[in-house]
Amino acid sequence: MLVEKVVLSVDGIKIVSVLHKVKESSPVVITCHGMLSTKDSEKYLEIADILTKNGINVLRFDFRGCGESEGNFVNSTVTARLRDLKAVLQYVHSMFEDVGLLGSSLGGTISILAASKFKFIKALVTWAAPIFLKEIWNPLRGVIPEGFIKDLENVDISGAAKDVSHILVIHGDQDEIVPVRDAHVLFNLAKEPKELKIIRGGDHRFTNPELRKIALNESLRWFKQHLY
Repeated sequence: MLVEKVVLSVDGIKIVSVLHKVKESSPVVITCHGMLSTKDSEKYLEIADILTKNGINVLRFDFRGCGESEGNFVNSTVTARLRDLKAVLQYVHSMFEDVGLLGSSLGGTISILAASKFKFIKALVTWAAPIFLKEIWNPLRGVIPEGFIKDLENVDISGAAKDVSHILVIHGDQDEIVPVRDAHVLFNLAKEPKELKIIRGGDHRFTNPELRKIALNESLRWFKQHLY
């Protein structure tokens, strides 16, 4: 397996990614991290490990203002992150025909928005993705940049969810940040084929190794089913 760093330019900002290339003829999954996370968190390393061991290429990347990517976190809004993902998608699709997305938390929301726009995305998995972002972020004023909250006025997550199919929605019933209700709403809005997996005891980050393993195996199953 070839592991290489890839740097793209978006709005004059360097977006840093890592490509795990198993086989050019195999599918690829792009992972999208959450609000305060990075591509190098334990979760995304585990995702890359299980997928590549099963023959699926993986690209992990940092949104602007996060991890190794350039840019100011203050400007890392939903709209800006969607531009980052668009560039990554276009790069990946130039090499691989079958493309999937796996997004956790805010990365799941960004993935929904992208999947509604780019129809070459064949499969989508979300972990703990919020649908009602304003309800989550409003109590965090002063912590989350004001520009992030204002940008939400330009984002229609529910509308995007109605245009998404081939989606596996994973959520923990003990999520302390994003209510499990959001998972049910997302599932009901999305088109078939779709599946909902509520993991009993799971918190927002799936910190319990055994419960995270369930999420990993379910994600692998979904990609095997819909990317080949």
